[in-house]
Amino acid sequence: DFLANASLIAPSYIIVGGVKRNQGCIITRDRSAELQRLELSKDQDIIVQTNCDHWMDVIDLEWCEDDGLLEDSLIRKNDAFEVLLKNPTLSDPDDFFSKLFACSVTNSLTIYTVVM
Repeated sequence: DFLANASLIAPSYIIVGGVKRNQGCIITRDRSAELQRLELSKDQDIIVQTNCDHWMDVIDLEWCEDDGLLEDSLIRKNDAFEVLLKNPTLSDPDDFFSKLFACSVTNSLTIYTVVM
């Protein structure tokens, strides 16, 4: 509840992982509260987060204001999901990262990339 409801300085995605299979979630936040949560489960054992909300199927170009990073977020998310479906153990990490970074993240505000 703390991660879902604590006041934040900026909107964010909080990614929480557990110690067992299918324990984890992405909490999409605004500054004051949780907007939506996506949880791992038996039916959904892969979740991917980029710089767009996980429920977005189309990027609204007006929303991203010609920011190439945001425009490419959906492509990166779909590419990563596709590679993980084909190769869930990441036995070929080079393939995964080449797909993930095909649309490079060159935004100075992006701090890191994580694969868990």
